[in-house]
Amino acid sequence: MGSRMESEIAQTLDVSGETAEYDASAKKLVAQKSILAYILKSTMDEFSDVPVKTIAEELIEGSPQVAEVAVHQDAPDAPNGTRLISAQKGSVFQKQEYGKIQKVVSIWVCESTAVRRSDTINEYYFHEKNRRGDYREDKKNYDLMRVIVMRLGSHGNKSEDNAIRLLSKLFSSDLTAKEKKKALSEEFHII
Repeated sequence: MGSRMESEIAQTLDVSGETAEYDASAKKLVAQKSILAYILKSTMDEFSDVPVKTIAEELIEGSPQVAEVAVHQDAPDAPNGTRLISAQKGSVFQKQEYGKIQKVVSIWVCESTAVRRSDTINEYYFHEKNRRGDYREDKKNYDLMRVIVMRLGSHGNKSEDNAIRLLSKLFSSDLTAKEKKKALSEEFHII
């Protein structure tokens, strides 16, 4: 992975140390392409068969924005996943050009969860239910939003899922910055 990206991760870990689980540091770390690539590979079918390095270096375009874009019209600093689709009006589509709406995926990382929820990833999405008549909409026209919840919890450090294990180590208050960098280097080949 790129050395600039790696040095940003190392610097963020040096500054945040054991407090990497706190919001600002966590968002900065998750926005790094090499870390985000692990998350995408674990959470999205589109990336499941793609090498992490390819996702990070070739498929993530531009600079990832993690909780930076305001989507709630009444509170510009409060992100609201339900507004991500309607926020596309004017930039992605105009007036009634609904066929141009882009799919939205909101990924939530929950660090401290109940043991029974620990080391889990759940996906929530829309499905169609006919209440009257037999008309069926094409799935591509309504399958526009997914919410994925990654729960790290107490079992995250031992997870078989690379993204959960990676995030659990990054956000651990039990590991020093040096130990986190060592894990990133040796286990995940990031730093």
